[in-house]
Amino acid sequence: MDNTLDKIKASLADQSLKSDVPEFIELVSNIYHQHEASVYDASQISLSNSIWSWQMALKTIQILPGKSIRVLDYGAGTGFATLQVLQSPLAAYVREVVCYDLSPAMIDICREKMKSFPHVSFLFLADKSGRDKLAEQKPFDLVVTNALLHHVLDVESFVRHVRNWVAPSGYYIAGHEPNYNFYVNETLVRATLRFQRYKRIRQRLTLKYWLHKTGIKKSFHDLVTLTNQELLRRGQIASPIPRNYLHKLVDIHVPFGLSTNQPWGEVGFQDSKLVQWLGDDFRMTGIYTYSHIKDGLADNDWLWKKSVRQLQKQYPEDGADALMIFKRKD
Repeated sequence: MDNTLDKIKASLADQSLKSDVPEFIELVSNIYHQHEASVYDASQISLSNSIWSWQMALKTIQILPGKSIRVLDYGAGTGFATLQVLQSPLAAYVREVVCYDLSPAMIDICREKMKSFPHVSFLFLADKSGRDKLAEQKPFDLVVTNALLHHVLDVESFVRHVRNWVAPSGYYIAGHEPNYNFYVNETLVRATLRFQRYKRIRQRLTLKYWLHKTGIKKSFHDLVTLTNQELLRRGQIASPIPRNYLHKLVDIHVPFGLSTNQPWGEVGFQDSKLVQWLGDDFRMTGIYTYSHIKDGLADNDWLWKKSVRQLQKQYPEDGADALMIFKRKD
């Protein structure tokens, strides 16, 4: 943790940060996701590839007949993980769901989506005040996070804190997180680089590409530029943060450029580390990996579908994204 803080400080020395690094990262993440909220569902193509893994994982959760359960979706965003729970057979047992996210804009979208489930009692919490209220809640039968851990600066401390939220015999699902195994698998990294080159060539053959390139048609809003503008307006930085560094402040533990040589953060996550951080009270009951070519479009590209399936069979535990299920002892 201290080493990561030092690396971030050194990398952003020219920006003259006006806050401590942990506080600054939380601010950057909040601003970035506030701007991203309105386009999040449309822009996160890779999330659709995780639906099968979520549904398979939820089928493994064992609930006693007649029991109702409470669910916590921490870092709920626009409600993806909660929707997976409520669209699975587990929904019949769900009595209450608490959705928390740092971004009020994300939670507003989540709240609207959950109006389709009037039989469930919801509590929506946002920002730091919501986090304080969450501390007053009793442990939950199921805790879910989706695409969250890689945003957390001190992920070990956070995972250890998850233990307090999971009731005895309860479950924790960590969904859509970067998988360490992928980044050290040279075959999968090379396949991804080939697909990226192929995609760039195809894009340049489209009218849409040239309309954007010439400025005739505007692209959807640039989150890096918008975040930098807001940080400058608030006097939090002296100059804009370079694009690759700002992405790393948001996606701290997602390797930039598919390389294991990163300015800071974990190189994805190892399931053994998460088990260690959770402690002896927990055991891992399953893991699903997907995105064996790290691009959300590859699975549905007619020229690449067969290659993706072959890589899945050859390296079942090495997909770029992973979903892990943990159970707490009685």
